[in-house]
Amino acid sequence: LSSRKGTTPARERCRRPNPNLNLNPNLKLNSNLKLHRSRNPNLNLKLIPNLKLNGPVHLPAENMSSITESPFQVPRDDSKLLQTTKTSAIEYKKQISFLFRCAATSALGSLMLGYDQGIISGALVPIENHFKLSEFQAEMMTSSITFTSIIGSFIAGSIADALGRKAALMIASMIFFAGSLGMGLAMSYFTLITWRCISGIGVGMGLVICPMYCAELSPKSMRGSLTSFNEMFINVGIPLAYLANLLLSGTSPDDWRYMLISGCLPALG
Repeated sequence: LSSRKGTTPARERCRRPNPNLNLNPNLKLNSNLKLHRSRNPNLNLKLIPNLKLNGPVHLPAENMSSITESPFQVPRDDSKLLQTTKTSAIEYKKQISFLFRCAATSALGSLMLGYDQGIISGALVPIENHFKLSEFQAEMMTSSITFTSIIGSFIAGSIADALGRKAALMIASMIFFAGSLGMGLAMSYFTLITWRCISGIGVGMGLVICPMYCAELSPKSMRGSLTSFNEMFINVGIPLAYLANLLLSGTSPDDWRYMLISGCLPALG
């Protein structure tokens, strides 16, 4: 092998003794065996005495007991491995359970939309009779929450980036809670539609933040299933509202107030 001036040829470097090997005086090495410098300077090999290396290495059975310290062998403890596996499985189940609880709790923001859509269907006729509303006024009151939810959707991203996902969800729930309570206590049509518009802002914020929070919280393998909680809880809120209408209808002349106030329950969740 040719080399540059002032450097040691590669063949000569390979023939140099390796300082990281503690050679035993009784060890016989075949001439075909070349010892190279280890990449790890902290690695010191302790070779077995009276071991002859001629061609492929075959360790005699009587010498296996003398191998006490080998950098290539790791002591195996099956009991510790089994305990580690059980602990990992328990921790994994706890993490999955925590993920589903967080996703279900955050998806309550989507439940508010479904609940409001269902609750207004049962409270609309009593409200028309109470305030003597025209068809146009009833239509405006019903659809006002949809119009103002657009505003909530626009501002939800900025609020979530500034305050965090959890804080933004809490703000959306508080807005919907205040709107539901205000609608139930409204004494005029103008007050009723104002509080309904305020509830729409909370609904719009919840519809944006809930899937965002679920997607960021879930791992890649479960992201699709957890983000689907958003749509699922919208459909869950509608039959819950129908059930509330069935239970509260006819309880009093102002039963529509109790129906609208019941919207505070999903906001508290």
